[in-house]
Amino acid sequence: MTFKKIKLKKQSVTKHIIEDALQICYDNISFSTFPYIVYGLKTSEDTIKNYNSGNCIGLSLFLKKYFKNIGITSYLIPASVPTIHMVPGVNHICHVSLLIPYDKDKFYIIDPAFYFLEPLDCQINNNVERSIKSVNVHNDVIEKVFYKLTAANEYNEHDLQCTCYFSNDPADVWHYYVQEVSLVYADTIIGDTFMTKKPEPFIVKTTFDMSSGMVKKAYHIKKVSNEDCVIIRGREQIYSGPISEVPKPIMKEIYMKLYKYFKKNIF
Repeated sequence: MTFKKIKLKKQSVTKHIIEDALQICYDNISFSTFPYIVYGLKTSEDTIKNYNSGNCIGLSLFLKKYFKNIGITSYLIPASVPTIHMVPGVNHICHVSLLIPYDKDKFYIIDPAFYFLEPLDCQINNNVERSIKSVNVHNDVIEKVFYKLTAANEYNEHDLQCTCYFSNDPADVWHYYVQEVSLVYADTIIGDTFMTKKPEPFIVKTTFDMSSGMVKKAYHIKKVSNEDCVIIRGREQIYSGPISEVPKPIMKEIYMKLYKYFKKNIF
């Protein structure tokens, strides 16, 4: 693999600005593989533009564009995932997130696909273990992520990586690699492999609840075979069975609530 080294620099970006951007993303952009698998789009640029949704690459790209519009430079970076989120058969580097420098030796990392509530604050010259909060939207639980910069491993062409683990399983680590990955490489290698190994399309629509400070799952729709689907509203499964037999009131609700993420013919 070939990645670019990232030159860190000082810029005016705060934790508060990043948290606001994450909330905007969770309210407006859905994690979805429908645009790629069902509608045949090849790039995350197109999935975000046409369906306000995408995989981990699409979500990170939305935030990269958001920051660019307010004068902040950021970089798509490659990553691994913890075993609990690993799709069988994918490569070690199977994920993409976003790095935002804020000084010559300091940077933030955010991962909207893991529903971070705040950025990882990585400081090369003050490298101590820190923690942030993320949300498991499928059970409404805040999960603490511990992290620290570590020396490069065999998957890293440059100097650093940020090594993370969830508080409930310190042995199940994953890494964010401090190097830039191109959008083309991300889509054609990382994204395509993920879709090949997980070919059943799904969408997770979230909202950010200001009162609780939590990301909430609004809808989760999965096509589990050529004929069948599962529809979840919040944490309640409201339908499971043949696509052709989805009750009309449920289908109408989906079109009304999620129209900007789909074509008229969802499946």
